[in-house]
Amino acid sequence: MSEYIVIGLGTFGRGLAEELQSLGNEVLGIDIDRGEVQALSGTIRQVIEADATSEETLRELGVTNLDGAVVAIGDTEPSIMATLLLKKIGVPYVIARATSELHAEILKLVGANRVIFPEREMAARLAHQIGVPEVVDYLSISTDMGISKLAVPNHLVGMTSREADLEERFKVRIVAMIRRDRVIFGTSITERFEARDVLIVSGRDEDLADLSHYAKDEA
Repeated sequence: MSEYIVIGLGTFGRGLAEELQSLGNEVLGIDIDRGEVQALSGTIRQVIEADATSEETLRELGVTNLDGAVVAIGDTEPSIMATLLLKKIGVPYVIARATSELHAEILKLVGANRVIFPEREMAARLAHQIGVPEVVDYLSISTDMGISKLAVPNHLVGMTSREADLEERFKVRIVAMIRRDRVIFGTSITERFEARDVLIVSGRDEDLADLSHYAKDEA
């Protein structure tokens, strides 16, 4: 079981804290706003009203003993300060939420191990799903690369992965295939595609888009 601190309990931070706890982790939620704290008091086991831009407060909370931290604060200056202090006092892994490119650059400079744009990442996922219905889901892994869940198009049903030749044609990699309650990893896909199979495919966004439009056009 891992232990995390989530700083900032607005919509994003609250949802993240609840999900981390549901996955079996110990979560300490912190917010300077009493209302946000009270709203989560019956959901998260440890939730505290505190100022995360105070080094003394963070040390008193024992954050140096945690596995990681998420700075989910939306305001630029407090999020930078909290990130800096967490790294200063020895938190091994800090994820920080950014609201602009400049904000992201500063967070990296003060030590954030990973910077995220929740709204932008959600927008990208939704755009992929709306624009190409065959894409079941999409996850960005860098500025120009991602992972898609793609329903096997009807015209490929009955073919093997080798026969479909999707990897070579579209310069992508088939990571795995989901068939009902089974997950078959890419190197082991020897079965012929069946209706309702779902492929997990990674690659550059433009190549994933080409593959997705091919699936749509040929359907």
